Amino acid sequence: MGKTKKSFSALQSEIEKLLQQQEALKTEKLEIILDEFRKAFKSKKLYERLCDTDDAKKVISKCLKDLGIDEKILSIKTVMNEIGRAKDKLLTPYDYAIE
Repeated sequence: MGKTKKSFSALQSEIEKLLQQQEALKTEKLEIILDEFRKAFKSKKLYERLCDTDDAKKVISKCLKDLGIDEKILSIKTVMNEIGRAKDKLLTPYDYAIE
């Protein structure tokens, strides 16, 4: 029983590490997407006009595709929510990265 308990504890620890790594990777990808989103708007001067939800979805979808990120792993809705949260807090991409 002692070995089983140790094995379970080791497995649980390993799973926790993997989950933490996955969360860190997700955050890193969101930071990259936010930066790509800003670059896409700036390079096309899209920031000079209002951007509706469909425009934002198209830009985010293109950013995800350019970065090779599957929308099933990181959805457009998740990215939009994070961008909205960053905007609400008036965060720059740098500020978002260190938050």
